[in-house]
Amino acid sequence: RKAAILIADRCDGVGIGQLIHALEADGASVSLVAPNLGDVETENGGVLTPRFTILTASSVLFDAVCVAGGEGATTWLSEADAHDFVREA
Repeated sequence: RKAAILIADRCDGVGIGQLIHALEADGASVSLVAPNLGDVETENGGVLTPRFTILTASSVLFDAVCVAGGEGATTWLSEADAHDFVREA
């Protein structure tokens, strides 16, 4: 199984870490997707490195899609590509 987590600066790094751990423990492969390539800083000062951008991945490649919570979650509200990504999942 494959899962995508949409992340953005100021996302909930602790929650994402817990979700990744749970999914991988269940045998899933997890990919982080961000608005742009490059490191993403979490609310608690951690750093996540996305594998894809919203433009280089398609939700049809994944069995599940999650939008990470936290202050950065609102970044996705203005991204039409993110709306399509989630809608097509």
